[in-house]
This record gives sequence, structure tokens and C-alpha cells, in this order.
Amino acid sequence: MSEVAREIEVQRATLYEWIRKKKIPAPKPRTVSGVRFCFWTSKEVDLIKKYRAEHYREKPTLRKKKGGQKGK
Repeated sequence: MSEVAREIEVQRATLYEWIRKKKIPAPKPRTVSGVRFCFWTSKEVDLIKKYRAEHYREKPTLRKKKGGQKGK
């Protein structure tokens, strides 16, 4: 979940909201060595990227972006 959120540049909470509203498919849970992981297929990730491009708008923020001017 975190990897996809980083890749498409949204918060995890946004992904959870989209899943809850059935805008994107929920990841499939799998158990690996007794630990539960949730995975999306590459096709599902492409659908999520497409949904973000069509429906997500950047919200204004008061935070300064990294790499800004220093020493002023």
C-alpha cells in the first residue's frame, strides 16, 4: 500500500478512501510466512494511476517543498 502511494504521490489515507468508495480495486490479501500482505497486480496499479490522473487534483499546501532556498 505504501509503495503504491509513494509511486503515484498520494497519501495512504487517500488510497483507503478510494477503496472504501469503490473507486479503485482493493488489493488482494496473501499470507507469506505467516504475515499478511496486500498486493495489487501491475494492471490494477495502472488503473489506479489512470484514476488519479483523471480525478485527483493537488490541494494547496502551506508547507515548503524540499530543496527550496536556504539561508534567506
